[in-house]
Amino acid sequence: MTEIIFTPLDVFGMFARRLSLGARNLTAMIFATQPFAGDMRGLTLQGIMDSQKIADGVGLRRRSLHWALWVGLVVSLLAGFAIQLWLNYRQGALSLSGQYSWLSGVFFGEHAAFLNGEERFNPYATMSFLIGAGFTALLSFMRLQFWWWPLHPLGFVMCGSWSLVVYWFPIFVAWAVKCVIVHYGGLKGFTRARPFFLGLILGEMTIAVVLTLIDAVWHIPAPYIPFD
Repeated sequence: MTEIIFTPLDVFGMFARRLSLGARNLTAMIFATQPFAGDMRGLTLQGIMDSQKIADGVGLRRRSLHWALWVGLVVSLLAGFAIQLWLNYRQGALSLSGQYSWLSGVFFGEHAAFLNGEERFNPYATMSFLIGAGFTALLSFMRLQFWWWPLHPLGFVMCGSWSLVVYWFPIFVAWAVKCVIVHYGGLKGFTRARPFFLGLILGEMTIAVVLTLIDAVWHIPAPYIPFD
């Protein structure tokens, strides 16, 4: 899961006044900005990389997955568009998640403030952005140059996002368990324990599918991820 913390227009606003883009450009940019304003619960590239990793594990040529990935991408896009339209017209967009009502108007209100001259330039935001970018580049360099470097640049980038705030403890537990297994069991112990933990992941996903089907057929609410 990847939470989008800022939009491209926010980056532009760190170096110039957004009012300078003009009312027409700001209005047109709203429709291109909305896709950057949600939580990316599943990334396309992640699925592609996972499938190639699985192919390596079973001895399958990566190139043989090429057309299967393209077919899956096209089918998922068409199915996603159709399901979104069906849900909005069947259930009503305002009765669904708050993302529907919030995203539909949040940037119109934000850009109206810019046009009314309410934009305020914050030099500390620009300074923080540049320092963060430089530190991320430093972490990337150190990780490429030294195998023992423990800090990952993605960990630094994601540490302030909602997903890490919610899931930090399960990640910590997984890291601690792995350290214990590797320390006392070595590579052999890690290899022997891996099927158990893969089974936990598969079991969780299976239960999620079963609960979703029960919800769809008998309208019994399924457990959901807390947002607070």
